[in-house]
Amino acid sequence: MKNIQEYITKSKVSVAQRKLFIAQFIDDFTMLKNTDSIQIKILGDDPVSKLFEAVAHQLCINLNLTIPAWLLIPIYLKDPFFVSDLPNSRFLALRDSPYAFRIRNIFAPYNYLSRC
Repeated sequence: MKNIQEYITKSKVSVAQRKLFIAQFIDDFTMLKNTDSIQIKILGDDPVSKLFEAVAHQLCINLNLTIPAWLLIPIYLKDPFFVSDLPNSRFLALRDSPYAFRIRNIFAPYNYLSRC
């Protein structure tokens, strides 16, 4: 599995690329079930970097993996970041967003980490 920073760099090209590389990271991380790829702190305070940080943190929680110390001190985004541009999904995201997302001011549907 690549270092998380590689997924982030490739995902900043476009929204479509972001969706692709988030999905790939979720698949890779879930399949391997280890934290080697997230031991080094993510560089960047932009929404995409923080989104990957939230995904990594929440996956550790969901998979009962040891959470790297740097993930336990999240940096809160100044402005809220919604993973979906659909106006109707914002209310649900505000209500249902997983813990690791909310503490960073990122809002996603409750099933954002599902790949079914």
